[in-house]
Amino acid sequence: MKAIELLAPAKDKHIGMQAILHGADAVYIGGPQYGARSAVGNSVEDIAELCRFAHLYRAKVYVTLNTILYNDELAEAEKLIHRLYEAGVDALITQDLGLLEMNLPPIALHASTQMDNRSVEDVEHRMSEGFTRVVLARELPLTTIKDIANRCQVDIEAFVHGALCVSYSGRCYASQYCFGRSANRGQCAQFCRLSFDLINQRGETLEADKHLLSLRDMKRIEYLEEMMDAGVMSFKIEGRLKDEKYVKNVVTAYRQAIDEILARRPNEFKRASEGVHTYDFVPHLHRTFNREYTSYFLMDDKEVIYNPNSPKSFGEYLGTVKYVHRNKVKIDYARNLSARPMAGDGICYISPLTEKQEGIRVNSVEGDELFLNTPNNPLRVGMDLWRNFDIDFDRVLSKDTAKRLLPIQLLFTATPQGFLITATAYENTEVSHEIIAEKVLAKTSGTDNIRKQLAKLGNTPFVATDIKVDLDADYFIPTSVLNEGRRMLMDKLERHLIKQHQREVPGIPSHDKHRMGYHTTSEDNISNRLSQQYYKNHGATVDALAFELDASHSQVLMTCKHCILRHTERCRKVAKRADEQLFLRLPDGNTFPLKFNCGKCEMKVLKPMRETNNK
Repeated sequence: MKAIELLAPAKDKHIGMQAILHGADAVYIGGPQYGARSAVGNSVEDIAELCRFAHLYRAKVYVTLNTILYNDELAEAEKLIHRLYEAGVDALITQDLGLLEMNLPPIALHASTQMDNRSVEDVEHRMSEGFTRVVLARELPLTTIKDIANRCQVDIEAFVHGALCVSYSGRCYASQYCFGRSANRGQCAQFCRLSFDLINQRGETLEADKHLLSLRDMKRIEYLEEMMDAGVMSFKIEGRLKDEKYVKNVVTAYRQAIDEILARRPNEFKRASEGVHTYDFVPHLHRTFNREYTSYFLMDDKEVIYNPNSPKSFGEYLGTVKYVHRNKVKIDYARNLSARPMAGDGICYISPLTEKQEGIRVNSVEGDELFLNTPNNPLRVGMDLWRNFDIDFDRVLSKDTAKRLLPIQLLFTATPQGFLITATAYENTEVSHEIIAEKVLAKTSGTDNIRKQLAKLGNTPFVATDIKVDLDADYFIPTSVLNEGRRMLMDKLERHLIKQHQREVPGIPSHDKHRMGYHTTSEDNISNRLSQQYYKNHGATVDALAFELDASHSQVLMTCKHCILRHTERCRKVAKRADEQLFLRLPDGNTFPLKFNCGKCEMKVLKPMRETNNK
C-alpha cells in the first residue's frame, strides 16, 4: 500500500503549524541560509519547534537547502546541515551536488526541482547519487511521469498547485544577467513577470506591452487520482512566500480532495501521517491569490498557460457587466460563483484602453446593485469582472479555522498502589501513568465521573474515541486526582509519540561512473570546488562553471516549454508561417532574441542586444 503525502509550504514555523493543522502530511521550510527563497529564512530553533509539532502527528519537516553554493560557504553549509539534523529535520531538499562530497549526518536528501529532473535518465542519475526522492520538473505530462515512476525505484514528488516559473527550474539566468540576482541562489527578481513588446527583425511591433512570459498559476486538484495512479506519492503545493490565509485555504482544499480518493481506495493508498481534521470554513481555490489557473501540460499541451494582461491576482470570476449608471453597476453573475460581492470587496477588470488589469473597490451593495468607490465609473456593459479581494473570506481565514486531533483509547484499572490510566494511540502505541493513591471504597459507583474527567482532553491534541473503566470495586477517587492523572498521561503520551517518530533512511550512492565522458556546461550549475570534484570523481570533464561565475559559456538565459509562437497564434507547425527572427523588448530598450526548437516545442530566451541593433 502506497502512502500519499500532501506537502505544504511554510514561510515560518507558525504557518508550518497551520499547514499541519489544516491537513499537510509534511511541510517544507527555509533554514537560516541557502534556500531558494532567500527572503524567508528561519532559525534552527524555530525549525526544531516545528519538527516537534509535526512529529506528534507523524508529519514531516523538510528544509530547503537548494541553492548553489560558493567556496566560502561550504564549511558553514556543512555545519548547518548537522544542526538541522540535530533539530529533527526529516530530509533536505537540495540542488548543489557538492553536498555529496561533504561529511554529512545520516539525513535523507531530496533532489530539488532546481535540478531540472525531466527524464528517466535524469532520475536514474539522482538515484545513483543517493537521493531518496526526486522532485520532478513541473512541465512533465502525465505519460512521462508514469514512465519515470515505472522505471525508477525512487519516491516521486510533483507540484500540484501554485506559481509557475516560465523557465525550466534551475535553468533561468535572466535575473542574474539583468539584475545581478541569481535565481539559483534564492534571489530571483521575477524577470518573467515584466511586460515586453514582441518585435520582428524589421523592428515592427507584433505585440505591445504584454506580459508574454508571465504564466498562470498551477491547479491540478482535478487530476490527483490520475497522478497517484501514475506513481506520484508526494503532492507539492508551491508558496514559501505565501501568507497563512493562502496556505490554510489551499491545503484544506487538497486535503479534502485526497481524502475522498483514499476513502474510495483503502486497499491501494493510505495517508502518510495521522490525525482527524475538523474545519470551520469551506475552502475555495479561486477566492485566494491566483493569476487564473492552468494544469500546465499535465493532460493537454494546447491549454492556455499564460496571462498576458497582468502578473497580479485575478481571484474569482464574477461574470459580466449588464448595467452601468454613474457609480452603480449590475452584474450577470457566473453560475459557479461561490458568493455574491459585498462592501469592501476588490473587483478587477481588463481596461479596454490599456489592455491591463485595473481594480476598483465596492463601496456598498443594495439588492443586486453594486455601488463602486469611484466618481468616474470605468466599467462598461459586457466587460468581464473578477473579485481579487474577498473581504468575507479574508475575515474567515483570519480566525482559527481547523483542528487536528489524534484518536486515542483510554483504559482505567486498579493497581496494588492505586490506579493506572493507559492510553493507546495509532498502531497500538501504549503509554501508561500510575496514580499512587489510597483506595477508598465508595457507596455509589464513580464510573461515570471517571469517564467524564478522562474525556476532558480539550487543550490537548487528542480525542478519546473509547474510554473503559475496569475496576474490581467502586472506589471514591477525587476529581482533582483524576484530572492530574489525565494531564500527566497526556503529557507523557505526547512526548512519547514525538520521540518515537521515524525519520527517512538516507539513500546509498552507487558510485557508478554514470558521467563517464561527460563534458559539463553552465547549465550544470557548478559553483564550488566540491561540486567540481563530484563531477570529476564520476568521470566527467569540467569544461564550464555556473553562469553566476562565468557567463561567457552560454547565450541562453531561459529555456521554456512555454512558447510565444504557439500562444500568439504564430506556431510554425500550425500556421505554416515563414521563419522570422523574433525578439522580446523591454521598455528600457534591452532586446532579447528568441530561439525556437519546434521539434521539442521549446523556446529559448537569449542574452540581450540593444534595440538599435534590430533596425
